[in-house]
Amino acid sequence: MSKKYPTEGFTVEWKRHDNREIHFDIVRCLYKEMCEKYSCPELCTVFCQSDIIAFSGYEPKIRFERMGTIGGGANCCDFHFIHGK
Repeated sequence: MSKKYPTEGFTVEWKRHDNREIHFDIVRCLYKEMCEKYSCPELCTVFCQSDIIAFSGYEPKIRFERMGTIGGGANCCDFHFIHGK
């Protein structure tokens, strides 16, 4: 995964990028901003949940973990992709 992802509309803070784990936090989210702008905050949580569904397909080679999302009230959306066994 390139450290250039995601790009426009998001502010990303990279935490780790090596053979064991890719970890970045999104601290500004286009989806959150647009859902607030158009008064549909409930849609933001759907976008957040879709990450879990999409990334679960990588198991067991890559495990996806998350502690919280901006849409769910956390300070960031944390993305942890951990090399499986």
